[in-house]
Amino acid sequence: MTLAREFTVQDYMWSFPQQYGLWSPAEITTALWLDAADESTITESGGAVSQWDDKSGNNNHVAQSTSTLRPVVASNVLNSKPVIRFDDTDDRLETAGALFATPVFGVYSVTANRDPSGQSSWAGQYIKDDLGRTLVYQNGVNTRLAALFNGSAGINVTGTANSSFHLFGYEKNLNNGNLYYEAVNVGTTSSFSTAISNTSWKIGESAAGSGGLTFPAALDAAEIVILFAPASTSDRQKIEGYLAHKWGLTANLPAGHPYKLVGPTP
Repeated sequence: MTLAREFTVQDYMWSFPQQYGLWSPAEITTALWLDAADESTITESGGAVSQWDDKSGNNNHVAQSTSTLRPVVASNVLNSKPVIRFDDTDDRLETAGALFATPVFGVYSVTANRDPSGQSSWAGQYIKDDLGRTLVYQNGVNTRLAALFNGSAGINVTGTANSSFHLFGYEKNLNNGNLYYEAVNVGTTSSFSTAISNTSWKIGESAAGSGGLTFPAALDAAEIVILFAPASTSDRQKIEGYLAHKWGLTANLPAGHPYKLVGPTP
């Protein structure tokens, strides 16, 4: 007779995925990987975050040398885990330079616009690339999500404004980009510049509107993964499953998602 015991993945195991034989972005090549649940990657000075270390191995850490512009660590916010909290005034972290030279990439994250009802129609943006192009934002009028390039909104999803955490994905190809919201492709952008400059990427600040105006974000950032190119369908779904299970957002995954009930393994 053989005795068997069902193995149930506990929430804390996703903070140490390799130790428990679970899949994580360490299984793929990443350009930048920021994880607020990994306390060893966060440097605090005077009670604020001066640097958030990159787990990709590329040393693309995001930092802030000006003390008044630094975000803070907010404890026990999402699934008993901390997040990096940016105010809606001027907080931001940025890379020392460009992440890569190619004009294609993938950005996948768990973030929240903490105060959508108290922000203007352009507020709530959370990350922009080295040309100042906003990749994903959520404003205060509706849950409006978009790939925003040089002042031109490409994709919009309208719903009730809320401060909940969401699963985002943005994949930029040579001539278009696809936006994923809660692991569902909600639209495509086209006709934007494919150039890459040699300056930094910023989190907690974004560009919007005419003239490249910048706006702060009332942002809570749990985890951000940036790839050198859009992920394959299989890898994208693994990223979505990993983020959803780790941060307690499996209810956000659509029915039929391969990792709706069980998280990904290598």
